[in-house]
Amino acid sequence: MMMNTLSLKKIYSGKVRDLYEIDSKTMLIVATDRLSAFDVILDEPIVGKGEILTQISNFWFGKLAHIMPNHFTGQTVFDVLPEAEALLQHKHRLEQFAQTLSADYVHSVQLGIIHPIESRKVTALTRCIVEQEPKTQLHIHYGMSIEILSRLLAKKIHAGFFLGHIDQRNLQVHFLEHVDYSLICPQSQLQRIRDNLPKSLNDSTWIEMSGISSSYKNLQQFWHRHKLNPKKQIICDYPQTIIDLAVAQQGLAMVPKHSALEAVGQGKDIAVLDEFEQHLPLHFIYLDEFSEDPAVTLLLENVQRLWKLGAA
Repeated sequence: MMMNTLSLKKIYSGKVRDLYEIDSKTMLIVATDRLSAFDVILDEPIVGKGEILTQISNFWFGKLAHIMPNHFTGQTVFDVLPEAEALLQHKHRLEQFAQTLSADYVHSVQLGIIHPIESRKVTALTRCIVEQEPKTQLHIHYGMSIEILSRLLAKKIHAGFFLGHIDQRNLQVHFLEHVDYSLICPQSQLQRIRDNLPKSLNDSTWIEMSGISSSYKNLQQFWHRHKLNPKKQIICDYPQTIIDLAVAQQGLAMVPKHSALEAVGQGKDIAVLDEFEQHLPLHFIYLDEFSEDPAVTLLLENVQRLWKLGAA
């Protein structure tokens, strides 16, 4: 343990330990934070080293006392020092520990991301966070909105994104934007579908995500609005594969507009039916109790900055 000047008489000072006289029969052994190597005391101590060594010694002295008697009395600094001095030593130790945290602590930030967010924005957000806090260890967890919410409520992540409407107690919800969704179909089927609306939509196979996703709920509302009841569906939870299945002429799909336009720009054999565009609200969420958490503050500041200014 690291201690500053004591009122007790120092009777010995070694490389890493100091001895103080309590009375004619008792002494205080202080394991300091000093570090030595090859009989040389190094310039930089390890804060907390002495305290940990003392706790280990105290544990084993107590654990083995019934087997082998030892010199350990079981007294603390509060037993051998005046109360004011003992409190001062404790305060000094806490201040040193706090300084260590503020100077050297590496943040571990857990962020939940959903697939409808453009990859360029995820990249820009990551860059902003790392540039602001170079020592930050950023962990990105991908999943559906409901999965991100579940991880958040289980306190496995600091914050995340949620697509769709949300009404959850004890949650901070920040609206960011509306994500546009487009209806896509194989290019070769575009004319047939347009010529027979809305029957052609009802007769087609639909490629959709599973029932727990916000995209699925959005699609169900779309079917209800247009009085559709498709009988054939392909369930797929990986967004890129959904587009690939549409390219392979396996059905229609409702996908994020930026993903549809990117696929068209890459020359993939799909068409976009603009008249059926949908919009879903995107939110940034975190628990009320973590509003002052440094990790949440770091994430929120950069998310708000990015969505206000746009991704670089």
